[in-house]
Amino acid sequence: SQGRPSQTQAPQAAPAGRSQPQRSRRPGRMSVSLTHVWVLEDTLLIREGLPELDLLDGSAIGNNGGTSEHEVSLSLRRYNQGVGIFSRVNWQSGTEVDGSLTGGSDLSFSDLLTADIRMTYDLTFSDRLMDKARWLEDTRVAFGVDNIFNQRLEVEDDTGTVPIQYQSDLVDPLGRVFEIEIRKRF
Repeated sequence: SQGRPSQTQAPQAAPAGRSQPQRSRRPGRMSVSLTHVWVLEDTLLIREGLPELDLLDGSAIGNNGGTSEHEVSLSLRRYNQGVGIFSRVNWQSGTEVDGSLTGGSDLSFSDLLTADIRMTYDLTFSDRLMDKARWLEDTRVAFGVDNIFNQRLEVEDDTGTVPIQYQSDLVDPLGRVFEIEIRKRF
């Protein structure tokens, strides 16, 4: 009978001198992840006798402001027949730093939204390419873009001026990054 091959039928043999890539009969894989972190309290006591630092309300221990109250992350992974896609979007709420605690100006740190994407392809899954360039077997090519929208943390003091140490190129000197990667397994 002519119809669909049964699930128990043996796979067809590969052309002479070439191994068949390990291909699954099942559909590809996909995963989606969504997380939301809501910080209700974040305090720090450096030592007894000093005031407690409230990192959600004006205090900071680093150069990127206090603790963001909300952080949301969404990621998607998909892989099927040699093609893979990974995408991630992150958002964090802005923070305020009280300048009276340090003897300086109040600082306002903006919300920050970043998005990244990476695409991969396993060349072994291309029969035409394998027939012409067998040496590319077990080679994977990837293309990625980090910070697709070139978003950077924006910082202003209480007069609306950006302090020199918070110029966008100093806070994030890379910005948007394009990446091409070629991997070969020997």
